[in-house]
Amino acid sequence: MKMDFLNSEAAQDSIIRLYCFSTDEIKQFCHLLNSLATSAISSSALHEQPFIQSINECRLTLRNGKRDGGIEIAADGSFECVLTPIGWEDELERIKPFTQDDDQGRYQWLLWDAPTEVRLLLSQNGDW
Repeated sequence: MKMDFLNSEAAQDSIIRLYCFSTDEIKQFCHLLNSLATSAISSSALHEQPFIQSINECRLTLRNGKRDGGIEIAADGSFECVLTPIGWEDELERIKPFTQDDDQGRYQWLLWDAPTEVRLLLSQNGDW
């Protein structure tokens, strides 16, 4: 699974894109989100996962928090996404359909309900 940052002049139009993934990679991503949803882990550096290929050093850390805060840009240019365990469970439900079939035109906007500086896109072929 590739991960990159598409910067836009307007911050609210910037996107972190997760794309070009296999069924096995999306299942690993689901397992990671399930670990956050069940509080088995409190955080994970997504860019350090073996199933993630970070493009242009895009760094995204996923964390459990007391509120759904979405993605924020850190001072060092990395990104942090903070959601409650229930928020991670919601995201897990949004991506589960990608584990079932191979339609290359599918995509899903994540963090739909969270206030966020950067949008998060899951896309099999990179398009939306």
